[in-house]
Amino acid sequence: MFQSYQDIMVSVPEPMKEVIGGGILLEGTKIVLFGEPKTYKSLLAEQLAFCLSTGNPWVGFKTEQSVVGYVQAEVPRPMFRIRTLKMGRNLTVPHGFLNFATQRNLKFDRDSGFDELYKACNKIRPTVLIVDPIYKFTSGSEEPTLLRFVDNMDKLIDDFGLSVVLIHHSRKPRSTAQGAIIDMGGSELRGPIIEQWADGIIRIRGDLNTDDRTLDFELRHAETMIQPTDIKLDRKRLWFDRV
Repeated sequence: MFQSYQDIMVSVPEPMKEVIGGGILLEGTKIVLFGEPKTYKSLLAEQLAFCLSTGNPWVGFKTEQSVVGYVQAEVPRPMFRIRTLKMGRNLTVPHGFLNFATQRNLKFDRDSGFDELYKACNKIRPTVLIVDPIYKFTSGSEEPTLLRFVDNMDKLIDDFGLSVVLIHHSRKPRSTAQGAIIDMGGSELRGPIIEQWADGIIRIRGDLNTDDRTLDFELRHAETMIQPTDIKLDRKRLWFDRV
């Protein structure tokens, strides 16, 4: 369990790979992408899956080519297929590097649901797992439920050496007595368990009447602070471009 200070001094571990550049996501770590409904979180997450599986930059950030497992529960399978084919039509994805699952009845805080996920990960051996969204794969929002969920995510990290990307929702907006919306940054993430567990938090925000969005970053392992990043959705490609 313990390692002496002297052993730490002489041991030289392999440097951790950057899965997403800028310290956004390192191997064996976990981040949460969150925002209000209709901010296109899932589109941005699926774009990340495509970029990781091909090694292409994601909204301007370099990526390490990775085997990706993406499990989602909000879009019906036929509609998800149409969207996925549209997003990937100009890309060449190596066989086995990008894997999707649509599941609506699994809860990863329960043994039965987690066992299914574990078996699936054991089969494809992803280096990045994307879960979209958290609330569909948990039995509730109570602290014990979320603790079991993150403990199970940590088991996947430990057993497979993968990185985890979770998609989540914001809390209800808070306002002053005068009606002004209070910007709470990463604290708007719904649920303190997830906020404390994550190594990084990315918030997507913007005017829902436009296709313009901004990404805010709170990162535990970044050597330098990443400034808010403006992106815009190209509806023809279903693809975000950095502005």
